[in-house]
Amino acid sequence: MVTEIDKGHLKDYLRELSGWKPKTIKRKVATLKALFNYLEFEDHIMANPLRKLRIKIKELALLPKALTSAESNDLLKTVYAAMLNKDRMPTWRLCAIR
Repeated sequence: MVTEIDKGHLKDYLRELSGWKPKTIKRKVATLKALFNYLEFEDHIMANPLRKLRIKIKELALLPKALTSAESNDLLKTVYAAMLNKDRMPTWRLCAIR
């Protein structure tokens, strides 16, 4: 029964989740927090067992993808071509050049 769940049960559950991806763990913890907040608000339980648990889940920082040298060259060629042809082309067309 839900009223019998305590910190120990939750710690065991979180240990079980430790092999999962951080975003999945965070989603599951958020769901549990919402459930226990609701149960406490509706007076189905006396105290939220997650309230005094400190849960820190580190996510790996993903670096942005850099352009390849071919993509950089293409970009620069397009910009230089647009600059050279800007006198012959209306300015609204400069944004659409690829």
